[in-house]
Amino acid sequence: LLGTQRRKLKEVLGTHSVKVMAADSFMCEEQVRVAALHQLVKQRLEQASQLLVDSNKTMQQLARLVQRAELELKAARYASLRDKARHLHNTISIHKHRMELEVNSGVDAKAINALGDNLKTALDSANERLKRQQKMLEEYQKKEESSKNFKEIVSEYGKTKRNLQHKYQTLNVLNDPDVSFS
Repeated sequence: LLGTQRRKLKEVLGTHSVKVMAADSFMCEEQVRVAALHQLVKQRLEQASQLLVDSNKTMQQLARLVQRAELELKAARYASLRDKARHLHNTISIHKHRMELEVNSGVDAKAINALGDNLKTALDSANERLKRQQKMLEEYQKKEESSKNFKEIVSEYGKTKRNLQHKYQTLNVLNDPDVSFS
């Protein structure tokens, strides 16, 4: 087709006026369009890459938040157990001191035996209370795991996960050769 048109132009205008310029070529327009598409794809890939980097940072922040929450929970457990142990120690010390006072004040053997029995009963009672408080602490820890802070961390994780999935879908669409951006 192009050859036929050239011949006709040669016949009408002569040999010097038939030169076809590169600007007249269809290939030049196609190259410009392909270059523009290439630039657009490159920009979108850079955006997707940046989104993945941001998602990675968000996941690292989330991991730090989870670690901090775990440390706070451990510290709370330790403080609670320490306070309970201090209370039991004080109770035992008070009973021991009372017993020593009664022994030193010349109380007869029956009173000393009664005081010893009372002290043993108090110690048994204190041990039972400690066991109950330990059970209560374990139940509290289970409840704490499902507390608001934990739920917020899980919620943040879910949002980040959905955001990351969306970014992967975007990246897949950008990499799909069947999708046209024109």
